[in-house]
Amino acid sequence: MGRDAVPSQLNRTPMRDTIYENVLGLIRTGELAPGEIIHEDEIAVWLSVSRPPVREAMVKLEANGFIEGRAGARAMISEVSARDVAMRERMVVSLLCTAVEATLFPLSANDRSSIVQAAAEFNIAVAGATGSEFEAIAEFDSRVIELADAPALNQSYHERLRPHLLRRTQYSASSPFAQRGPEFVSSMSDALVAGDQDAVLAMLEKLRAQCVARLVDTTRSAVAGGQGGDS
Repeated sequence: MGRDAVPSQLNRTPMRDTIYENVLGLIRTGELAPGEIIHEDEIAVWLSVSRPPVREAMVKLEANGFIEGRAGARAMISEVSARDVAMRERMVVSLLCTAVEATLFPLSANDRSSIVQAAAEFNIAVAGATGSEFEAIAEFDSRVIELADAPALNQSYHERLRPHLLRRTQYSASSPFAQRGPEFVSSMSDALVAGDQDAVLAMLEKLRAQCVARLVDTTRSAVAGGQGGDS
């Protein structure tokens, strides 16, 4: 290879981000459970990397709420309460509403194709019963957000909200997100393809109302539980 040649598939992903994704993958699948302690040196040995990028990855994991109580070279996988989950659900739906409001209809042919493909992939994931429904709905959501072509919006979703959504071990059957099946996705996809912005916003507003109601319920339960504990 010539001196000035650059490999076309050169991987420029920072080591910190590679480590972050590896650890996050274990959290997503539940292999690293809430309350479990992780150590920098163990991660370094596991991935055959040096400690500095592991430390940087731990800082990022802490900033995004996946670990807590970081002291020296150790930290604990975060415990996420029902209220935290409800808050994040509401944030995701609000972000989706913002994305739709920022999107110019009608969509391009490529946009429509992307939405139809995402809906089809969701249906396949659900029919396959592989436990990947949350990943599929998150992917569908990300397609909607990307339609807005707003870098800040995309970054906020992918770096902060989507990873939390994928922590399916923290979601119960009562979660509005857990109830979004093929019928919801199909209706949303049809409305997007048809350019029916009012229908899309109505569906998202309904979902947001469900998330708000769940947030209120979990907050009341927490308050009631606290009062019961003090009596």
